[in-house]
Amino acid sequence: MRLLLLLLIAHRAESYARTVGPVRPAVRMATVSIVGPVHPAVRMTAVSTAQREPVVQVLCASGLDEVQAQEVWDRRPAGRLPGIVQQSALIQWLQDGPLRGAKHPPRALHMALGGAPRLLLRAGKLPELKATLHALRTALAKLNQQQLSLTLAHNPEIMLLSTADVAARVDCLRTLASLDAEQLT
Repeated sequence: MRLLLLLLIAHRAESYARTVGPVRPAVRMATVSIVGPVHPAVRMTAVSTAQREPVVQVLCASGLDEVQAQEVWDRRPAGRLPGIVQQSALIQWLQDGPLRGAKHPPRALHMALGGAPRLLLRAGKLPELKATLHALRTALAKLNQQQLSLTLAHNPEIMLLSTADVAARVDCLRTLASLDAEQLT
């Protein structure tokens, strides 16, 4: 647990901004008050977000409600996202890998994608994310799967680090704490 705390302390604010990057502000919907009965055609103008964006559909299918899925979509990073197949693979990997063991998988997924929206950009680089997860599991070997999933759901930006960055931070923590490899894990 000390390693986790030290790892998070070493993750400075400037590296957070570099890792997470700019985030689009949430889109605010205008509210309209209608007095009297509402015609069915007017009700149908509020098109479901799941019908508009395929990624929102995938998020809804993975257990998020429509509001949570729309929040994740609104926070997506600027730039072109990888295709829907890659996004689906990313979401499936998050649920089966880093977030496996979470008590509430949809909540953990919402926290992870909402906390690090740049994960959506990394959907095309799944092997790199798997390597980073392996490095994090090695560094945080004392945590059980439930603790690791909770940690990664609350701090998803550490999944955006490269394996070299994870190893360098572990080495830095080891020297700062004057611990050998066995004591650190």
